[in-house]
Amino acid sequence: MEMALIVDEAWHREGIARHALRLLTRAARAAGLRALYGRVLDTNQATLALVRDAGWRLTPDADDGRVRCCRIELGPRR
Repeated sequence: MEMALIVDEAWHREGIARHALRLLTRAARAAGLRALYGRVLDTNQATLALVRDAGWRLTPDADDGRVRCCRIELGPRR
């Protein structure tokens, strides 16, 4: 499954993306998922800061130096 989170510029810096990411993480944990993964362009500093602040681990993409891989561990399946 893939997802995208887009917030209209008029609503930037209002906490909408942070709240949506928190809800997504909570729902994934409740569904028994063990981890979430993502990819973010390294020029997208706002999103990188968002996922970093939310506890995601960032690593360089092995195939594309312009991309950062994001991962958060959610715990074992129930």
